[in-house]
Amino acid sequence: MPSVYRQRLFVEPFVVVCSGEHESGKTHLLNPRDLDQDQEVFVRWWCPGYIAWHENHWDMRHSRRLSTNSVHLQIAFLGTLGQWGIMPYSLAYKYCDGVKFFMYNLEPMPPPRVCYLLTHRQPRSGVKASLELFHECMEATLRKDMPWGTLTSPSRSAVPDGTVL
Repeated sequence: MPSVYRQRLFVEPFVVVCSGEHESGKTHLLNPRDLDQDQEVFVRWWCPGYIAWHENHWDMRHSRRLSTNSVHLQIAFLGTLGQWGIMPYSLAYKYCDGVKFFMYNLEPMPPPRVCYLLTHRQPRSGVKASLELFHECMEATLRKDMPWGTLTSPSRSAVPDGTVL
């Protein structure tokens, strides 16, 4: 929409989260072909290129994988030994404790998740103060809760692309 201003807030990678025991000495880098597609707990992340990347590595038509639209259900189902799922790093960071769940990078990596802030190009004068307060609170929250460090404030113009665990 021409009246909407889109500002990129942050970029984060997708990672694999697995349940079970972490094998000592095992690399933190997985190739998609090393994962059993029937053990996947799938969430359809709505990021440009993600579904195409996923379908390039696994045949979704011939899989017995579990599919959900909720990250909370994905985490619950990942509690079963051998199950795995792909999720944005921020969620994996929140849920992976290094005891029950482990996270791994993928190679090749899926396209990153990009989050945007949408605002009206010409906000009404009565809304400007509220928007400024919202921006300040949002930036403080993201700075505190973003371990991958790709935050940009709404006043900046660029965000580093991608990040590595």
